[in-house]
Amino acid sequence: MQKNVLGRIYEAQQFRKKVLILSEHALEALPPEIGRLTKLVELDVSRNQLTSLPPEIGGLTSLTTLDVSNNGLTSLPPEIGLLTGLRKLFVDGNPLTSLPMEVEKLYKLKIFGASGNPLPNSG
Repeated sequence: MQKNVLGRIYEAQQFRKKVLILSEHALEALPPEIGRLTKLVELDVSRNQLTSLPPEIGGLTSLTTLDVSNNGLTSLPPEIGLLTGLRKLFVDGNPLTSLPMEVEKLYKLKIFGASGNPLPNSG
């Protein structure tokens, strides 16, 4: 399965694809090569078995939509704060107990889905 994912990442890079959907691939990790997709606007890695995101995720500077819902993420990397063009972020259905302070840098964020996480209420 991981080899197929690497192939999809290389294809997306070569053809400068703007959308990459890798949901329901039983992924346990994203390869660091994901950070090379600087033209990517939407990344969907929902419904996998991810427990973390690589720091290279911060290289996806054109990203406007990121869906990491329904995985096993216990945290988000601080590099998430580099995705300053992000408008939609879905982290629903993960065991997240906190968010990195860098999330505050996501000024363009309009939709933030975080249901089904043990996050404390902020209000």
